[in-house]
Amino acid sequence: MAAFLLSELLLRLHLSSPERNYCFTFAAHLKRFIFIALGFLFASISVAQELSAIPEINSLPRDLSSIAYTDSLFSIAKKYKDIDAIKAIRIYEAVIDNAKKNGYTKLRIESNNEIGHLKSEQNQLPEAYKYHQEAFKLAVETGDSAELALTYNRIGDVYKRLRLQDKAVQYIKKAVTIARLRTDSFHISAFSDLMGHVYMDWAEESNKFNHYYEALKNYKYSLHINEKRKDLLRLSISYINLGNAYMVMYKHGGERSFLTQSINYSLKGQSLATGGDFPIEWAINTINLGEAHYLLGDYGTAIGYFDQCLPVFEKQNKRLWYAAVLVDIALVHEKKKEFDKALELIKKANKITMEYDQVEPYINYKHLAELYAEKKDYKAAYEATNKYHELFNRDLNTRTMLEMEGKQLELDNERKDKEIELLNKENKYNAAQHKKDILVNYALIAFSVLMIIVLILVYNRSRLLKRSKELAEHARRMQQQFLANTSHEIRTPMNGIIGMADQLAHTDLNDDQKNSLDIIKKSAYSLLGIIDDVLDLSKIQAGRIELKERKFSLDNFLHDIKKLLVTQAAKKNLELTINRQEGLPGYLIGDDNRLRQVLINLLSNAIKFTSKGSVELRLSLDKKQDEKVYIKFSVTDTGIGIPLKKTEEIFTSFVQLEDPGQRTQGGTGLGLAISKSLVELMGGRITVKSKPGEGSTFEFTLPFKTTGPGELAVDTITTGTNHPENRDLEGISVLVVEDNLVNQQVIVKILERWRVENDIASLAVEAFELLGAKKYDIILMDIELPGINGWQATEYIRTKFREPVNSIPILALTAYAYDSEKEKCLQCGMNDVLIKPYSEEELYLKMRKLLYNEEYIAPLSRKNSIEELEDRYSNDSEALQELYELFLTEMPVYLADLKASHDPEAISKLAHKIKSPVSLFGETETIEKLRRLNANTDLSDEDRSVLIENVVNACAELIKRVHTRLKKLKT
Repeated sequence: MAAFLLSELLLRLHLSSPERNYCFTFAAHLKRFIFIALGFLFASISVAQELSAIPEINSLPRDLSSIAYTDSLFSIAKKYKDIDAIKAIRIYEAVIDNAKKNGYTKLRIESNNEIGHLKSEQNQLPEAYKYHQEAFKLAVETGDSAELALTYNRIGDVYKRLRLQDKAVQYIKKAVTIARLRTDSFHISAFSDLMGHVYMDWAEESNKFNHYYEALKNYKYSLHINEKRKDLLRLSISYINLGNAYMVMYKHGGERSFLTQSINYSLKGQSLATGGDFPIEWAINTINLGEAHYLLGDYGTAIGYFDQCLPVFEKQNKRLWYAAVLVDIALVHEKKKEFDKALELIKKANKITMEYDQVEPYINYKHLAELYAEKKDYKAAYEATNKYHELFNRDLNTRTMLEMEGKQLELDNERKDKEIELLNKENKYNAAQHKKDILVNYALIAFSVLMIIVLILVYNRSRLLKRSKELAEHARRMQQQFLANTSHEIRTPMNGIIGMADQLAHTDLNDDQKNSLDIIKKSAYSLLGIIDDVLDLSKIQAGRIELKERKFSLDNFLHDIKKLLVTQAAKKNLELTINRQEGLPGYLIGDDNRLRQVLINLLSNAIKFTSKGSVELRLSLDKKQDEKVYIKFSVTDTGIGIPLKKTEEIFTSFVQLEDPGQRTQGGTGLGLAISKSLVELMGGRITVKSKPGEGSTFEFTLPFKTTGPGELAVDTITTGTNHPENRDLEGISVLVVEDNLVNQQVIVKILERWRVENDIASLAVEAFELLGAKKYDIILMDIELPGINGWQATEYIRTKFREPVNSIPILALTAYAYDSEKEKCLQCGMNDVLIKPYSEEELYLKMRKLLYNEEYIAPLSRKNSIEELEDRYSNDSEALQELYELFLTEMPVYLADLKASHDPEAISKLAHKIKSPVSLFGETETIEKLRRLNANTDLSDEDRSVLIENVVNACAELIKRVHTRLKKLKT
């Protein structure tokens, strides 16, 4: 080939006379003819061998005329196009060859269009476009407007598949215009349906809901035409399109009424298809009915419809439709927790699609991964997930390449137009300028080709870079989603465990049972701590942690840290000290929460790895600069120390100080990695100095502002008699929207103990029905609900219901701990968010704040006055008298023990015992003091003494009042 090109170039350079030009032209044409003839011969032999293997062609009579034989081949090709696309293409090519010999142009147009359509279905879109262009050229030459309209429509379909929706609409509109001029109502309907499909794809790709309405407009226009024509087949297809469109619109945030409209259209289409004996159209309408009922949660009806479709597609040899229905049935079985059956069906569907066109459906591997996970076959789930991502990325790359090919097609068409224009101009040139013009044109073409190649290379490189970035971003999002889902899946059952443990704590338990219950709760909160560590690390890696600066008291801040850790140190007989250099500012402006997280992490680690000696936190002034102070924080211990080779490794995620198999301490290995990242985020750098066997020192320096706007951190809750009386929750009406049965039981037990009226809805739809029938004061809304989730349900309540329902306070109950998820809750119309697992106290405070908008909320307890207590026992004075006598007998003993005791643990238990009887009489301030004595075993001796004295004095006054009431009751 290289020699041939070189000889041709030499001929062009050296032959200049007309005779030589003539010789050159003749030789060149002869060479081309030989090559073309040989190629045609080999291709003809190959095609003839393939066609001879098709029995229907072999059985054709030998005495058929050329035209009859061509018609027969065309009929056989139509039969094969739904069975074997490759054979069908070969037969259509034979049709084109035979039609060309006998001048059968119409069949050439139709065959080119059919091959183009089959190539489109195989995603060979540039080749498809070439066949449709050939059909277009022939239609223009013959002036066949009907075939021209069909060809425009086919080209529009190619652009639709290339995701160039605007170009697709442009060509289909041309097809519709020609069909209208010909008053061809049948094709107007068909072309309008394709226009509707284009707008449906456009809507899903662009997230523009108005495109769905454009699709509906075209589908309804087609329906109108078919009703006039009384064409039962086309009418049935119109109902298929409308039923599917409304269902897709519902999936993308449409109203629930869209499902009703989808079902109505599908039932009409099913009825028409039955009357007209159109089995395929009947089956597709039936699929729509099954999917709509599946979305409604009516799985029994859905699977009934799907089962009816299978025999039809099997009989009609529609294998891909058969496979699609198998997947639909599998999804129903998945919802019904029948995972083995679902797996079997999806595997069978995969096998069918592979046999048909060697394409593996990537979405099925996503379903397989979910099913294997449900069966706890995590290895198979992991493999299916990997396969899903592999095929998804391959499909995405294919779609990207098709998009590029679409752009290239447009460039090629423009280039061809230019070439035709140049060739027309060349005819005007005289013979003397011919050689020069050809060389110039070749140079221009070569330059253009070179530029196109350069542009394509640059474009491909930019696309690859962009794709690499997208893949990295996708991987990061998948990691974030995995962590969020993991957190959610752990927090949801943990809410049930902790909630039920809290309920058990309200029952009578012996000491062993209380000890076991305490271990359960500690283990549960330990697991939650691990999850929080993993989430913190993922937020840091994703750059999603934002510092929140505010003004805080340094003394109170350090006091809180010591209070949190002193018990942990005391259990190991360690001395925990906090030393602050004189002259440090009293108030700082910075993110005290993140600083607290770092220091508690470092101090906890120091205590954990120190068996004797001390742990010290030291604060000193490093420097002052531009209204900022730089404070050095040092955490020193006398523990086991860290080997030099591990001093850098310990700041790496998931790295443990101790070797595997020799660990004596727990932990995830994330604490120091998180601390390092947070310190760097706040503008510092953490270092470590250590010597094995002698201890370690961790140091970092952070900048703080000392003046400027800032919110003063609230270090303690102030109590007193100046606050307004808080109303109780008794008598309010609560709607709980929660699908988890365990969580339902937890929250119902809490609400019943508070004497709160409540109704449970497991689905958003049930909640809507209850809101329409009954008045509620507040809604507790779970996020992860089947079908319509909590966000969508809230938006629906806020926009579709009228006052006062649409303004009912909604408290989100979610196991998602990301700030972005909380923000999403508030944006969709929820009033506040409570993260699972939550304590009874947290739920109480949130509900009180939303219901009464109170700035101060008293502790969770009953606050009945003596008068209210006597009203409750108005019909049973003997029981009330017994209650008073029991109180007067036991309370003095409890108070005497409380005054005599010096053990914090014993005082805590006594405070808990005293709190219950005192709560009967509404002593709010006394209950709060008892709660602090009960909860804070690390109070200073002075604070504890003051609290005990206040409690004893208040209870003594209460004893006097109860004694007076008892005396009055007896008389």
